[in-house]
Amino acid sequence: MTHEKTYTLGALAELLNARLVGDPDCIITGLASLREAGPGSLSFLSNPAYFGQLAGTRASAVIVEEKFVKTCPTHSLVADQPYVTFARATQLFAAALRPGAGIHPAAIIDDRARISTNVSIGPHAVIAAGAEIGAGSIIGAGCVIGEDCRLGNDCCLHANVTLYHKVWLGDRVE
Repeated sequence: MTHEKTYTLGALAELLNARLVGDPDCIITGLASLREAGPGSLSFLSNPAYFGQLAGTRASAVIVEEKFVKTCPTHSLVADQPYVTFARATQLFAAALRPGAGIHPAAIIDDRARISTNVSIGPHAVIAAGAEIGAGSIIGAGCVIGEDCRLGNDCCLHANVTLYHKVWLGDRVE
C-alpha cells in the first residue's frame, strides 16, 4: 500500500537546495547510511567520526559539506548542514500510506455528513453533522471531524486528529 519514489540527483539538488557535483541524471531510489548504502542510495556524512566509512560507501551519492567533496568517491550534494539536508530528503522519500477506499464498520458518521468518492475512514473515527470530506481523502483511526468542517480533496488526517467545528482545509492537506 505504498508507492515508491525515485528522483534524479539533479532534481534532488534543486529540491534540497544543494550544489550538485556529479551526474544530474543519476537515479536515486532511496536513502541509507554510508555503511548500508548500495547503488541508487543517497547517504550523508555529517559527523566526522564516520569519515572512515565514506571511502567504502557504495551509495550513488552522498550529502557532504564542502570540505569533504574532494574525498567523496561518488556523486555529491554539497550542503552547509548535511544532517538537516538528509532529514529533508527523508520527507521526499517517505512512503505514502494509501489504504483502500471504504468506511470502517466502527466509524461513526452522522447522516448529515457528506462523504465524497474514494474516501478511506478508519476505525473509531467520528464525522459530525454538516462535515464534508473531499474525494480521495484519508481519515485515520480515532479522528474526530467536528460539525460543519470541510476537507478538500486528497487530504490525509493521521490517527487521532481532531478538527473542531467549522474548520476548513483545502486540497492535499496532511
